[in-house]
Amino acid sequence: MTDQAVTGSGDLVLLGRAEKPHGLKGSVSVRMFVGHGRVGFREGTSLVLDGIGTVTVVRCTERGDSRYSLTFREVRSRQEAEEHRNASLFISRASMGELDFIPLYGFPGMTLESRGSVMKVLDAEPSGANPMLLVEHGEKVFHVPVILVMETGRVDWDGMRIEVELPEGLEDLPL
Repeated sequence: MTDQAVTGSGDLVLLGRAEKPHGLKGSVSVRMFVGHGRVGFREGTSLVLDGIGTVTVVRCTERGDSRYSLTFREVRSRQEAEEHRNASLFISRASMGELDFIPLYGFPGMTLESRGSVMKVLDAEPSGANPMLLVEHGEKVFHVPVILVMETGRVDWDGMRIEVELPEGLEDLPL
């Protein structure tokens, strides 16, 4: 993904993609890209939905398999929800601290420090139960499991820095 908002270098961070309408009153089924934690939006949370702009969450219901039904104050009917099929859903980087979960695309653009080496997080890859970060260190590009970062590392969201002790040999594993 190359969009600045998706890679994390802009003010907006990708949360997920609207897949289809859900129900008759305009709820939207969204596949969320979660790095860590369980998705939950408080009523009144402001997000950005392609095609509309800022939307306000009224209700969030888990449907399973990283999918959630979101009801937005600004989407009033199934027809309006259908107009946003495949639209991207974002949150401002400044609002990420209000969430109870970590958006997967909040990581790209961060530096990763391990054993005195400084590396760069290039991208995030949502993959079922084990999302990965694509990290560059010199000429090498390799995967780092998000769960490793969240359980054994320290993430400084304001400073855009991750401190974690990576296992020896991780850089040498094939992509």
